[in-house]
Amino acid sequence: MKPTTMPVQQAAQRLICLCDSIPGRIQAIKDADFTHRPAPGKWSRQEILGHLLDSATNNHQRFVRGRVENVTY
Repeated sequence: MKPTTMPVQQAAQRLICLCDSIPGRIQAIKDADFTHRPAPGKWSRQEILGHLLDSATNNHQRFVRGRVENVTY
């Protein structure tokens, strides 16, 4: 599948929309469903979200350090 591109303003508006809508959708998930592992060795929704947040935080630090210190990874 060919990646699509969109203007920066459109991408920013989409990001704002997602940031507004996602917290409510996550909060609507029952705790039992959120922490349930679908199979042995599989991650729960909570673990997946935690991993994504951890990865985003680490990547953000790399981007900032890269800009400030001119470091490449």
